[in-house]
Amino acid sequence: MHEIIVIHEGSRQTYGVPRVPAELRPLEGRVNRKRVVRLMREHGIQDVTPRKRRSLTRPGRRPGRPRT
Repeated sequence: MHEIIVIHEGSRQTYGVPRVPAELRPLEGRVNRKRVVRLMREHGIQDVTPRKRRSLTRPGRRPGRPRT
């Protein structure tokens, strides 16, 4: 559990279930993904997904009248 916390904190709390076991494999050898999921859930560790803002309209363009 200590290694999971160190990896999670070292990634600024962005690493979740897919990356934590991948980081543990070189250290521990074989790592069960389901065990990592269970331990992270029990200790309330979750990843934070950075959100990307996307504009739905193009700036500087006004809708025109349809041509007939």
